[in-house]
Amino acid sequence: MAGSAGSARDYRKAILFAFVLGLGCYLAWLVRDVLLLLYVSALFAVVLSPLVQATAAFELENGGHLKGLPFSFCWWAWWCC
Repeated sequence: MAGSAGSARDYRKAILFAFVLGLGCYLAWLVRDVLLLLYVSALFAVVLSPLVQATAAFELENGGHLKGLPFSFCWWAWWCC
């Protein structure tokens, strides 16, 4: 009989896990637009970071830096989209 009590607990855990998983999926479905925006923002940040770092590290002949170029590139990309 001790084996049946243990399996009843396992069923309860499995049912609770399925309920929590379903609730989590439902909540993710409700905020899917925000999650998509965060995903696309992170994707753009990862893809564009080498380009921004390269333009930020670019030096002119007189030793100065082009500090406004990364900002103007981001502004141009935002304006064109």
